[in-house]
Amino acid sequence: MGVGLACSLSLMIKGTYSNYVIFSQSFWHAISSSPLYVEYLQEQKDFFLYGISFTALISPFAALPRPLGMVLWCMVNCGFLYYAISKLDLKKWQFAVVILVSVNDVFTAVLSQQYSIGITAMIIFAYVLIEKEKDLWAALMVVFGVMTKLYGVVGLAFFLIFQA
Repeated sequence: MGVGLACSLSLMIKGTYSNYVIFSQSFWHAISSSPLYVEYLQEQKDFFLYGISFTALISPFAALPRPLGMVLWCMVNCGFLYYAISKLDLKKWQFAVVILVSVNDVFTAVLSQQYSIGITAMIIFAYVLIEKEKDLWAALMVVFGVMTKLYGVVGLAFFLIFQA
């Protein structure tokens, strides 16, 4: 969480958070019935490449002033990942190792305001829920992950592994 906060605050101070602009603008485009998958050169320098349900996910953050929304977006993703990791049945030292291994990816993802942290948390939750024999909830995690970003499909592997 400290890495996420430091990185997002440094981006806020610099005023550089172009991916977050793409994400937050997708919500405004969706509610105005504008196309999501076209280039908006006046707003951003890249394309929106996420699922339509992502616009609902980003909506609470898009409604805030951009700097605040970006910092909260990054922090909520970091918190979601931390919570997911905490639900794994790990000893204290194992938990610490997983967190240490995750720090570099969190650093990289927050610096580009990426949603990969959230998708990773959903994949972990799918695993945890399958372990607890809550297959419906696990499936919902996978489906929502896929509907927001395609690589959430990785969670399907757990169904195959645990059903064998």
